[in-house]
Amino acid sequence: MHAQGAAGDRAVDDPDRQTGHLQLDAPGGIRVSLGLVDGRLVGAQSSDTAPGEAALLRATSLRACRYAFVAGPLTVDLPTLDAPTDELLALMAARVAG
Repeated sequence: MHAQGAAGDRAVDDPDRQTGHLQLDAPGGIRVSLGLVDGRLVGAQSSDTAPGEAALLRATSLRACRYAFVAGPLTVDLPTLDAPTDELLALMAARVAG
């Protein structure tokens, strides 16, 4: 099932929240992996920057990337993000807005 809408539209008890990795692959071999547990953003890793918020912010600068969600248990050292998902999404939105 695919959900559409704004990031804040989903209810806290949404049964579709999943665990896995959102893999972003950009030109030049750049890869960012965002780890989710029950729909909560808990980690970010990048092939070209430090894990955590730096990797999360790197994801906002990728252009022409391919992405895939790979459901299943997380395979990286997590958590690398301590803030609540809502705050992380706001940080990303502010970065994109300039």
